[in-house]
Amino acid sequence: MNEQDAKVFKAIAGTLAESIPGWLGTGTRFDAAQTPEVRAFAHSFIARFTLEQNQQPAHLLVKIPHRPNRLGLQAALADESLRQPARDVYEDLRATWQTFERLNNPDYTAIRPLGFLEAWHAVVMLEVEGLPLRSLLVKPQFGFSQPAATEQFTGYLRQAGRWLRHYHEEIGGLRVGPVSKDLMAARLDKVAGDAAAYLGGRTRPRESLSTLRKRIGEASGPEPVARLHGDFHASNILVTPQGQVCVLDPRSDPGPRSVYDDLATLLIDLYLKPIPILTGGVFTRKFLEQSRRAVVESYFEPGEFQPALLDFYCACEAIFKWSMDERDFTRRKKMRMVAPLARPFLTSYMHGLIRRYL
Repeated sequence: MNEQDAKVFKAIAGTLAESIPGWLGTGTRFDAAQTPEVRAFAHSFIARFTLEQNQQPAHLLVKIPHRPNRLGLQAALADESLRQPARDVYEDLRATWQTFERLNNPDYTAIRPLGFLEAWHAVVMLEVEGLPLRSLLVKPQFGFSQPAATEQFTGYLRQAGRWLRHYHEEIGGLRVGPVSKDLMAARLDKVAGDAAAYLGGRTRPRESLSTLRKRIGEASGPEPVARLHGDFHASNILVTPQGQVCVLDPRSDPGPRSVYDDLATLLIDLYLKPIPILTGGVFTRKFLEQSRRAVVESYFEPGEFQPALLDFYCACEAIFKWSMDERDFTRRKKMRMVAPLARPFLTSYMHGLIRRYL
C-alpha cells in the first residue's frame, strides 16, 4: 500500500471510529489505528477492518468502487460518476437486509449495510462469517461420504434457490407473464457480440447461435421476469456456521430480465468449477442433474417452469463464459502462457457443454 492510499484508509478508520457507536452500540470496540487488509477486485476495492462486538471478533467491510479492471484507488476516488451508483448499491443492500429481517427465516440471512461514506463513495457493511458454497465441493472432511455430501450440497442449493426467489419478489419486482422473446433476443444479441469479439469466426459458436436464434421463435408459456441479482454463482453464495445461506454482491441492472438468466449463471458455474470430491474427480451428469433439480424445484411455483427457457439461457451463459475465457487468454499473462495447451481442451469441453442445451 503506497503512502497516499494509506492516508485514505487512515481517514476512513477515523470516520468508522466515530460512526460505529451509532451503528452498533457503545459496547463495540474498534481500533482506529489499525491498518486494514485491502483487496482489489474487478469492480471494487474491499478494505477489511477488525472490531469486537459483544466480546466476539467481527469484521467491517468498506467497499469502494472503481472502473472495471482499473485498479488505482486515487483515480477511483476522483471519479465522481461512481458516487451515485455506489449509493444505489447501498440502498439496494439496505432494502435487501430489511426484507430478509422481516422474513425472519432461520435458513436465510443477508448482508447488513451500516452506512455510506460520501467522501469516498464507500459502502460500509458487516461481514457475514461463512464459507462459499463452492468450498463444500473441494474441501473433504473427516469421514467424508459422497452421498451425504451431495445431499448437503443440494440442500444448500435449495436454500439458495428460495433466497433468490424472495430477492426477486421483494427487491426485483418479480412478475409472471407470457414469455418475452424480446428479452431472449437481447440476451442472445449480447452473447453474439461477445462471441464475435473473442471467438472470431469459428464454426461451432456460429452454429450454436443460429440454433438459439431459431429457439426464440419457438418459445411459449409463462416466464417470470424481475430485476436480477446479476452475479448469482457458487462463490457468491455463503453458508454460515448456523447453516444459513447468504448471497453476496448483487449487480442488478435497473430493467427487468428473465429470472432464468440468474439461474443459468449458477448452473453453468457448477460445470466450470472443479468438483473433485462430490464427483470423484470428474463432472458426473448425475450430480449436475441433481443440482439442476434442486434449483428448479426450490425456485419455481407450480406451472411456472419452462425447461426450454432454462436450456436457452444456459446455452447463452456457456457461450458467454467461453468468450470471456478466450478474452483472458489474450489479456492475462498467466493465461497466455497456458493457452497453447488449454485452448484445445477448452474448445472441446465448451462445445460439448453448449450442445447439451441445444
